[in-house]
Amino acid sequence: MNADIAAERPSKKRFEFTACGPSGKLSREAIQEVFLVYASAIVFRILAKVWSRLETRGQVTSTGNLLFAAGGAFLIAVAALLFWRMVRRRDYWPVFMAGALAFAAFFRFDKAPVATGTVLEKPLILLPILPAALATWAFLAMIRETDELERRINYQALSFGFVVTFSITLAYALLEDLGLPRVSSFYWWLVLAISWGAGLTIYSRRYR
Repeated sequence: MNADIAAERPSKKRFEFTACGPSGKLSREAIQEVFLVYASAIVFRILAKVWSRLETRGQVTSTGNLLFAAGGAFLIAVAALLFWRMVRRRDYWPVFMAGALAFAAFFRFDKAPVATGTVLEKPLILLPILPAALATWAFLAMIRETDELERRINYQALSFGFVVTFSITLAYALLEDLGLPRVSSFYWWLVLAISWGAGLTIYSRRYR
């Protein structure tokens, strides 16, 4: 009898969409996993950059190549294992955070491209797609587990963010003909995120 009641009792929510965006409580284990994923991404990028520069100068032996490759494979395996543990627990909030941080670890805010022509650096262009895809999947999973009111507020906020971002990008595209510099598409994603957060604030207050 008690087991049936416990099975029917809804589980405690670990995250929710508030006026300031998605928020949730992280366990100590989840915090450690998010930090390790981010650290693995940072170390992997540094390792690939050093390896590429040394190979360009001809200062890497075959043994050195094997060591660099083994180190990169180890870091990828560690990050994959940490993501698998979080997904297995259905702990979507840390999956979202870890994916977003890992993606940011590969992003460059300067004008120089990530791939500077070397064979080793070119895969770095596509590698951040994996954590970004995991963050997107976790975000959609969080939306599916929200209640009807939170889902409605979030959809309205996303619609608001889409309209704002579309208007700004269209206006800026016309202003580029007047001499304004081109900007990275990453900044348009920031515009969408900020306008979505503003939409959450606006529409969540309507239902107070």
